[in-house]
Amino acid sequence: MTFATHITDALNAAAAYSAAIEKARKCPEVKGKGEDVVRTALLPIVAGFYDVPRIDGAGKATGKKVLDKTVKLMTSKQMAAFKVGQEPQEVQEKYGTSGFAKGCLMARRLVEMGVPFVEVDLGGWDNHAGIFNTLQAQKLPELDKAMSGLVRDLADRGMLDDTEVMWMGEFGRTPNINGGGG
Repeated sequence: MTFATHITDALNAAAAYSAAIEKARKCPEVKGKGEDVVRTALLPIVAGFYDVPRIDGAGKATGKKVLDKTVKLMTSKQMAAFKVGQEPQEVQEKYGTSGFAKGCLMARRLVEMGVPFVEVDLGGWDNHAGIFNTLQAQKLPELDKAMSGLVRDLADRGMLDDTEVMWMGEFGRTPNINGGGG
């Protein structure tokens, strides 16, 4: 098989999966029951994707293991941790509305569920121009609100004493500001 054939097969599989999701949403058994029920109903279709030879040469068993782990997570109580929108509005407001804020809220929910290690990332720190405005107007307020929301929430719930919060980054150049303010 050529690379183009694999791409075509993958696109056809993705299109078939999307069509199957739409069809499943209309079935009486899953209609109105939520995305998790729709996805679970489609597992036999997804499992069939592993019958297609993989370009990297990995066997079907590798893909099956990944699918099994995914299903285990999707059907576990830990899945609820990913639904940050279920938190009361005042809790969500502690963290903010950005993707990083939602990640910090999700981290707290995952720790509550017993997940031992969680990583939340806030990218976009490679500023070569306008660094002062970028930091003051965007990055630092977003970081401060979400992190202070996380620490305050952990403390309010009595979890801070048993939770290690590491806040770190890397910066591999001198702190000299260039002509573009970066």
